[in-house]
Amino acid sequence: MKNKWSMLYYIAISILFFVITAGWSSLINLGILYNVSISFSLLLLLIYFLSYRHNFKQLLIIFILLIILTYTFIKTKNPIFLVNFMLIISSKNIDIKKVIKIDIFIKLFFLIYHSVFYIFNLFFELGFIDNIYFTTAHGLRQSLFFSGPNALSAIVFWSIIDYLYLNKDKKIIRKSIICLIPLFICYIFAKTRTTFYLYFVYLILISISKSDLGKKIINIMHYSVGDILFGFSFLIVVFSNFIISHFYTAFEIVDKLLSNRLIYSVRAYNEYGLNLLANIPALINKDKYIIDNFYILTIISYGIIIYLVLSLICKMFHKKADIYSKIIIIVAFIYLFFEALSFNGGLCIFITLLGYLFYKDKKNEGDVS
Repeated sequence: MKNKWSMLYYIAISILFFVITAGWSSLINLGILYNVSISFSLLLLLIYFLSYRHNFKQLLIIFILLIILTYTFIKTKNPIFLVNFMLIISSKNIDIKKVIKIDIFIKLFFLIYHSVFYIFNLFFELGFIDNIYFTTAHGLRQSLFFSGPNALSAIVFWSIIDYLYLNKDKKIIRKSIICLIPLFICYIFAKTRTTFYLYFVYLILISISKSDLGKKIINIMHYSVGDILFGFSFLIVVFSNFIISHFYTAFEIVDKLLSNRLIYSVRAYNEYGLNLLANIPALINKDKYIIDNFYILTIISYGIIIYLVLSLICKMFHKKADIYSKIIIIVAFIYLFFEALSFNGGLCIFITLLGYLFYKDKKNEGDVS
């Protein structure tokens, strides 16, 4: 049934997606408008949420989420927890394809705007150099005036995933292969290995999704991949001193694969320890430590309960998700192992998809064709 307040929802997510993407841009400084816009969009989402009646089970889940995420927001000072919460609870009776079209439009706007500015700056020597070049162990990397190469890659990657979701019933395997072209172009500039390799994981999952065996594999991964990655991260960090003492060579190899992020995680753990609930500001990774692994951040900063809630939500909606939604969730969980920024509902459709599944009927939409 169509809700007369539904337009508020689409206005809210348009503002939210735009403002959060702008936060990754070095060309747009919203200043105080950033917080004002996010607050306004969350208010619109709240109004839309209140326009519907909810059953007791839904209200109980929402109440528990509210307590946990509000506490986490207060402790970490990171508004993304409230943003993700509102995106999940306000996604009742939404047109998920319309949401994704809005997301694609906004991401393409920023990609085109930044690319044009980059070209003008290159050929007309405008002199803008801030946040363009990043010299790392992997060579010269460029961000096209986004906050970093990883941000650029994430925007391109999730734009492609958005596009393929809209075409999941229309020769998706062929279109997925074609989408390697923009991803490769992005890789030439950003040299971000994570999105490039992760896309091949996505291609494998799409390729096997038609077979019965492939569907079983995807179902198992959807149910367990996050737990496996969390467990691995937990063991690495908690037993880090023992591992370094007895298996330093292996530790060093893994640390190099993770761009030396693992040693930062170990140092942060030794200082802050293990936390079931949020205990320290989420911005620790912007101060002394660079921690990209979402699972390690939950152990040290966000609180382990944040991962447990995320995992439980995915398991609750396991039967509601079609095979392509499960692939997106698998990819998102793997991405979170390398980059925590995909926990941002304004950047990654993963969070909104969970909200859509929260209210969705149990009947699946169908398999990938």
